[in-house]
Amino acid sequence: MLPVLFFQLAHANLPPEHQTPKIDFYTEHFPPFAIDDQFEILGESVDLVRKMQRLLGQPDTIRIKPWARAYQKVLREPNSALFLTARTPAREALFKWVGPLTRDKVSLCQHKSDQNKYDNINLLDKDIHIAVTRGYPEQAALEKLGFNHIKLTNTPNSTINQLLKKRVTLISCSPKTLWDLLIQNATPTDAIQLTNIDLYEVELYIAFNHQTPDKTIQAWQRALELSKQSREYIELND
Repeated sequence: MLPVLFFQLAHANLPPEHQTPKIDFYTEHFPPFAIDDQFEILGESVDLVRKMQRLLGQPDTIRIKPWARAYQKVLREPNSALFLTARTPAREALFKWVGPLTRDKVSLCQHKSDQNKYDNINLLDKDIHIAVTRGYPEQAALEKLGFNHIKLTNTPNSTINQLLKKRVTLISCSPKTLWDLLIQNATPTDAIQLTNIDLYEVELYIAFNHQTPDKTIQAWQRALELSKQSREYIELND
């Protein structure tokens, strides 16, 4: 009865069908938020977006792509959206936003064999080698701080592999996803360790193409609000 009730409540206040067009959703392989296991797309954020799609009577259109490629598609293509996207000042006017879906923290991480202690980003050598995923906010943050050797990768898995192979000294990572990524790489979960340097905390949203009508954005925001007592929302924010 509960899913039916959610659906009825949602459609009591949502715009007509023609005002909520089919949206093509993109995300990246980033366990536990989104997982591409070759046969289906799984994950905590995927479950929540699917919940919202059901509330709006929309089909499942979620696809996995590398982050930078998906980001560019949503910038260009109407009726498209990208999740989970950090809502930053630099991105604010580029998209229309629904959320937040959850919060995340980004830290610097080191190889377990590295005996150095990293406590203060302002004391790091600007020539230290750091890997980050292309297009993530930490890329701009580290560039702004003047670091000279930032290795850009296409996926979080590739970022982790740069450190596992000791091609870089540090990487940016989410403590919330690090364990899952190591498991995905069949790597011991203590192979990479958090430093004491946190780069930022951020709220994560669905970023819609900027041409999306405001009424459509309002409909998706209502669907999110109606989902906040659901299993999908609670698991993503646990």
